[in-house]
Amino acid sequence: MNKKEGYKDFWKYFYSWCYGCGIDPKEARQKEAGVYMLYQEKQLQYIGKTDWRYKRLFEHSSVKNSNKYLLWDHHTFIPIEDPILRTLTEKILIHILQPPLNKVRPTIQHLIEAEQSTLK
Repeated sequence: MNKKEGYKDFWKYFYSWCYGCGIDPKEARQKEAGVYMLYQEKQLQYIGKTDWRYKRLFEHSSVKNSNKYLLWDHHTFIPIEDPILRTLTEKILIHILQPPLNKVRPTIQHLIEAEQSTLK
């Protein structure tokens, strides 16, 4: 399969997923950056960041070797365009909320060092 065929398959499955989730595919094609939280039965399972909201959620729903595959039934999203602020927000939320599927849990020292590196 060449790249063009792969993209065609991606969009086919992506649109199918959108319709199944009740999401307007035109809206889903718009890139929206931010931090997302995946829940299963109202329990927070995972926190991540993305520069394309619905594409990342689609990946979590369709990549079978992902530990987040089908382990969520809804999500919340905080739109954050700035990539540095997005990374810091993700790390702070993981540190405070400690979702079970996030393997790396940043410490306060890691957060301070990350903040200092952005100011240089």
